[in-house]
Amino acid sequence: MIYGEQSYATSTSHDMIQLYMNFFNMADARGAKAVEDINVMGNVLNGASVNGNALDNEMRGNVGNDTLSGGSGNDEIFGKGGNDKLSGGIGNDFLSGDAGNDFIDGGNDQDTIYGGSGNDSLWGASGNDVIYGGSEDDVLKGEDGNDYLDGGSGFDRMDGGAGNDTLKGGEDMAGGEGNDTFYVVDDAQIVTEALNEGQDVVRTTLTEYTLGANLEELVYEGDVSATVSFEGNASDNYISARNSAHAILWGGDGWDDLHGSNTGYDQLYGGSGDDVIYGYGGDDFINGGTGHDYMRGGTGNDTYVVDSNLDRIIEYANEGYDIARITNQYFKLLDTSMVEELQATTNNGHMIAGNMYANTIRGLNGEDVLQGFDGNDYLVGNGGNDSLDGGSGNDTMLGGYGNDTYWIDSQYDKIVEYSSGGFDTAYIKNSYYSFIGSENVERMIASSNWNTTIHGTNGHNRILGGAKNDLLSGRGGNDNIHGGGGADRVYGGTGNDQFIFQNNRSNTGSKVMDFVHGEDKIVLDSDGQWGWAAMGNGTVVIQSGNGGGSITVYADNLYYGSDIQLMSDSTIANLI
Repeated sequence: MIYGEQSYATSTSHDMIQLYMNFFNMADARGAKAVEDINVMGNVLNGASVNGNALDNEMRGNVGNDTLSGGSGNDEIFGKGGNDKLSGGIGNDFLSGDAGNDFIDGGNDQDTIYGGSGNDSLWGASGNDVIYGGSEDDVLKGEDGNDYLDGGSGFDRMDGGAGNDTLKGGEDMAGGEGNDTFYVVDDAQIVTEALNEGQDVVRTTLTEYTLGANLEELVYEGDVSATVSFEGNASDNYISARNSAHAILWGGDGWDDLHGSNTGYDQLYGGSGDDVIYGYGGDDFINGGTGHDYMRGGTGNDTYVVDSNLDRIIEYANEGYDIARITNQYFKLLDTSMVEELQATTNNGHMIAGNMYANTIRGLNGEDVLQGFDGNDYLVGNGGNDSLDGGSGNDTMLGGYGNDTYWIDSQYDKIVEYSSGGFDTAYIKNSYYSFIGSENVERMIASSNWNTTIHGTNGHNRILGGAKNDLLSGRGGNDNIHGGGGADRVYGGTGNDQFIFQNNRSNTGSKVMDFVHGEDKIVLDSDGQWGWAAMGNGTVVIQSGNGGGSITVYADNLYYGSDIQLMSDSTIANLI
């Protein structure tokens, strides 16, 4: 026991000093250098000032306003009552303010600090410190090192300082430099970060939260049955609500990484920037916004909004019926993406291309270009003058209203047109196509390098062959049939048909198979030098004098004016 400055202590083992004076320096007092523990006794009413030594000290104050400094060593310091000042000094110290409004400085190394009750100021200084505010209104500062700050109850202010800090329970939390983590459970909690102070994350149980400036990450850790609405900021954000039932996420500006719920229906908006968005399970709505976005809906019937031709949609087999809504002018679906339907969303005209799988592609009321590629595709032009090409596969194409153009790649392609759907043209790229079952197409053009067979509709057709030896059949209606080049066989079918030949194309070997007097006509270009003669056996041969070749018409005779008409090339062009 020490009562006055003349007293001293000696030690040969683990010793304690019971202090009955106001000031004591364990490092200077005779013999006290070897004493580890000191306890300020109750009758030191005005508080004691004690400095520790180089050993691992245990220091306990009393109800007064004590100043306890641990010195070097791994110290344990307890303020107990009163408004105390505690300092750990060097070493890994444990400091507890207990009752009263205390000031605690952990000092160097890795310290653990408890404020206790009262309005405390707690400083970690250097080292990786753990700081607990306790009750009432505290100030916690981690300073250097990777610190853990927990405000406890009351209105607490925290500053992590430099290092990768964790801050929890504070009403006003600033991370400082380093990659900091904030735990937020109340709307009143404020989180602040300055520019370029690290990669910082907010972990919250709140169902609505907007990231403050210069914060990068937001993670939901609350009730799994909740609906979560999170919004990012202008930074490159990581936002995750995987632990929720339903998520509404807005990335905002920046290159964002958004993660919806594991199984629920999510609404995910990337905003500007090149975003990465995951929907996981459930029927998700994903809008990457402007920028070149990566969108992965996962299982469920997902809907995507595409704003850039460089947006990427990732879908695999058996993951639901997925739809991509195209807002920009051009979009080509990735070859590996198993999205079932592509939809134009404006009337400005779109160029939309599918991939190797069976796609449904829908235009709107602009002049859309729809390309199916492989697979059995379903293309719908709707309004406007559209171009539809199913590609390989057995495709169904509906042009809708307007003067539409079709590209036929397979004899099993099907065209569906309204009777009031405009003047429509089909280009035949394969060697055979019949318009039986594909009525209301007005013009058919062979566009391959093969011998092509075309059977028209029962309406009024304009049929143009290619350069090879084609078989062209008008079927019903008043048809205009032009063989093009090559030795063609042409059938008008029923109706008043016109068979058209021009001397600037080689027609040698062409045959008109079913000419009917009084109904059909042979149309020759007026620039040619034509002659014809009945050959008997119900045939007439028409001969061009300047390279057009010879044409056989199966008829008893032909008469100029009633059966044969001469027209200019420009007039003929209007017939086909």
